[in-house]
Amino acid sequence: ARRTGEFMKKLSQHLLNLPRHKNVEPVPGSSNSKLILMSRTLKDLSELPPAEHKWLQEQIEQAGVKVTSFDLCLGYDHFTAEEILRKILPKGMDIPSSYEQAGHVCHLNLRDSQLPFRYIIGQVILDKNKSVRTVVNKTGKIETEFRTFPMEHLAGDPSTVIRLKEHQCWFEFEYRDVYWNSRLQEEHGRLIEALFLRPLESHGGSPPVLADCTCGIGPFSIPIVKQAHGVVSHANDLNPASVHWLTRNAEINKLPHVDSVTAVPEFGAQFSAPDAGSRLVIHPPGDARVFVPSLFSKRHPVTHAIFNLPAMGVELLDCFRGLNYAESGLPTPLVCCYTFSDAAVGSEDEDGCVADLLRRVSAALAVAPETLSYAAPAERGQLPLPSPQIEEMVRLATGKVQVATSVAIRLVRNVAPSRHMFCVCFCVPVPQVDAGSD
Repeated sequence: ARRTGEFMKKLSQHLLNLPRHKNVEPVPGSSNSKLILMSRTLKDLSELPPAEHKWLQEQIEQAGVKVTSFDLCLGYDHFTAEEILRKILPKGMDIPSSYEQAGHVCHLNLRDSQLPFRYIIGQVILDKNKSVRTVVNKTGKIETEFRTFPMEHLAGDPSTVIRLKEHQCWFEFEYRDVYWNSRLQEEHGRLIEALFLRPLESHGGSPPVLADCTCGIGPFSIPIVKQAHGVVSHANDLNPASVHWLTRNAEINKLPHVDSVTAVPEFGAQFSAPDAGSRLVIHPPGDARVFVPSLFSKRHPVTHAIFNLPAMGVELLDCFRGLNYAESGLPTPLVCCYTFSDAAVGSEDEDGCVADLLRRVSAALAVAPETLSYAAPAERGQLPLPSPQIEEMVRLATGKVQVATSVAIRLVRNVAPSRHMFCVCFCVPVPQVDAGSD
């Protein structure tokens, strides 16, 4: 018994290791001996790696260690969700191995063959994940303009009103009514930090004014206004539910400077940054293609614009057509636009993602392709920047080019076998009278 710790350490990779069960059992009738339970998959000691097998054989021969059997009654609590589903689902059926979780809600995307067993699958996942209180299954494609999807409740609490914390801020929303992707949490934080918490450039001394053009429930605007100093964020979204929950999130995060407007107002001192902290201006539900020109015509000095609607992506950038910021005496906005591309990530040719995105940006802005210059370190060639390099993306996009507009492109994540998400970054170019495309 005194050497139990030694044996546990030496054989740690080959112990029973079951949830809710210890690896050591007392020996009935003996206070000086212990049973160390080995893995269920271990049929014979010879299956141990050579070093552990040799050491254990020496203990058996020299130290009086014995090998014996031990009957252990296992129940539902001792098995993982995957182990249980392999036992109860038909042989050969794929086991759901991954899912998205937002707050307490687990969102499955089951295959047709799994649907007859969806309720038992949901119950097992609910039972085996302490942080999950609700399990839902996606029942159709994302086809609405608000990027929401139909879902069926499978197990647990039927409520899909979620409350979660991201970047020191609380977010509350109805999962059925708004777009949310928990996998983008790190991406949100990186961009917020690079642009507003430790920005690399100052836009000629202009105080930062953000046009959060597709703001959703506030994954950018809420943390920026709560944590940054001297920023004004104008938040806009087409989905009325998103604007509702954005307003709610401003309340629960106790943002001190929040203005709700019924239309884009003329710029004035009341829409400047406060002496301390930052200001959030919540606009009524509206299209980004109307929102951006309205901010321009009302002379709001926008320095940054974020488009966080990858499904529409760079095609939304036509909102900048005809807007000559320099001629109007306004700062030239730095744009960060999330988008998808099905083109090849590893190709530097015309079939590559960089060429595809440059063509689409050129068409959306109605500028000639030759007026856009891909900005990347020489060693990258025509390949996108890797995901973590947000600061490098901003530095390259704001670099001074004599003629062309610098466009930096960064790979964010893979979303499907042949589809990737990117962030396209550039300063709005001077509009052209005839760009050759519309």
